[in-house]
Amino acid sequence: MNREELQARWDALGAWQPLAAAFLAVLLLAVSHYGYWNLTAETDPGGYWASRDLERDGNVWKLFLDDEAGTGGDEVVFRGTLVNSPRFSVYENGTIKTGIFSPSDGLVYTEDLYGKTMLNLSGMPLLVHGNISGQFFANEIVAIRATEVYNITLFEQDGENITLIRQGWEAQPEDIALASQVDRWFFGGELLALVAGGWLTAQRLPGLRREWGAAQHIALFEARRGLRSPRTIVLVLFFTLFIVGMGWLLGDLQKDENALLGGVQNPNDALGQLAWFTFFVTALAAVAVSLDSFVAERDSGTLPLLLAQPLRRETVVLGKALGLWFSIGLPALAAQLLGLALMLREGGQPAGAAIAGYLLLGQLMILTFVLLQLCLAIVARTGAEAAVYGLLVWLLVALVWPLLFLATAYALGIDVTTAGYEQDPAYQSVVSHMGLLNPGYVYQMGVGLLAHRTFAIDFEGVSGWQVASALLLWPLACLALAAWLFRREERG
Repeated sequence: MNREELQARWDALGAWQPLAAAFLAVLLLAVSHYGYWNLTAETDPGGYWASRDLERDGNVWKLFLDDEAGTGGDEVVFRGTLVNSPRFSVYENGTIKTGIFSPSDGLVYTEDLYGKTMLNLSGMPLLVHGNISGQFFANEIVAIRATEVYNITLFEQDGENITLIRQGWEAQPEDIALASQVDRWFFGGELLALVAGGWLTAQRLPGLRREWGAAQHIALFEARRGLRSPRTIVLVLFFTLFIVGMGWLLGDLQKDENALLGGVQNPNDALGQLAWFTFFVTALAAVAVSLDSFVAERDSGTLPLLLAQPLRRETVVLGKALGLWFSIGLPALAAQLLGLALMLREGGQPAGAAIAGYLLLGQLMILTFVLLQLCLAIVARTGAEAAVYGLLVWLLVALVWPLLFLATAYALGIDVTTAGYEQDPAYQSVVSHMGLLNPGYVYQMGVGLLAHRTFAIDFEGVSGWQVASALLLWPLACLALAAWLFRREERG
């Protein structure tokens, strides 16, 4: 593609040029972000630790790491995930037996270790000279500036005196920081670029105020019609009873005598499960109220009139989506509040941010499914066809998706036939990555993300920033797809 063709494509974007430039800036920042960590830190501590070699030459053992960490040198930044909580990784009198060599920790237990913390950083043991309980937590992504050390320790094994010459990495508590202290600048820059690009694009679009007014008018019409629909009333009664009942049950399961029943371990876990049940029923309701939106317009003969209006197709789709979302989202919010109130009365108090996420992200999830069903409604030729498409989508995302986890894991060679396979990190990684492709699971992950203090959280290979991005991209992608399909309908 020569320069003239590129210029022609750029000119064809017209008012959308600032937003296109913003996406390019986001791409450049993402590449820079990736390059920054790879150039300044060792980002695979587990792989580095796997290069260790324990040589046993008589009574002299040597533990060395074959590979060079990060940028090399005796001081390296390691970036990884805290596999275990530091609270349970502090060496204390009674928790370790001195004089024993630990292959997993790569050292000999001595009294000098009391009060120190052995972190598991993405599979690599790293000794911290201090107790950092309460400062950092499991699954947080951290950057640790560690110093390479060599020491000699004597211990006894099988009646023989052994000398261990050890290479390892150690750090001070002040050398540990959340990776988000760096990540937030890159992600903040990306968000700023998108906001600026969107604002400049909006300024270039002609008649934006008129378009927004038309979208509100369409939304109000759809909301009034939807709220009076017998179908909506039945759906609201159904999901309200379901959410309220599950809220009461999940609160009751947090009591001491039932602490392990149903896998409810704590209030945040209960809220995450309530989020999944909310998705299960409200997604069905969102699909049901939206399934014949454009089909009804086509059958009644009003679709050509709608297409003849001097409105952008995004305006029509957005107006319909907002109206349908309001007709199901408002009752769903009431059901969420009732279910949450019962869960709080019977059980403990989840994190405040997680509660807000459960309510607000739930509404975003409903809007996403409304937009997704509008895409199918535009494609469908009849109401029955739209209903079949909608039902298949709901079955896929709500019921079939867990089976896809198993099938994908099996295809990747993960044993899913043994007891407790759900706890296998490899299987959990499959679940997390595939979860990003399902807006319902993204909603549940978003609620779980907000239960933490930072976005620098690892969901088995998926970072909190990726979850946040998916929460934003899903509704935008569905809106863009619906608008494109609607424009194609006009040409057809």
